[in-house]
Amino acid sequence: MRQPQVEERSRANTGPVKHGYPPPRLAPGTLTTAYCGELIIVEGECSDRPPRDACPLCVLAWEERRRRFW
Repeated sequence: MRQPQVEERSRANTGPVKHGYPPPRLAPGTLTTAYCGELIIVEGECSDRPPRDACPLCVLAWEERRRRFW
């Protein structure tokens, strides 16, 4: 049986909502693109679930990745 792959989703904040981006994790201060396409600066927080104040489009991507890997 295939073991589920465990990975952390990284997030960053660029205003009133937090955005997630796909692994691998990046160093704080790195410029990257969020799941939703927003350009973000990484803050260095990690979570396997989206925060309550997450961007709705990022939440969809976060949950889709979670379903595929868990």
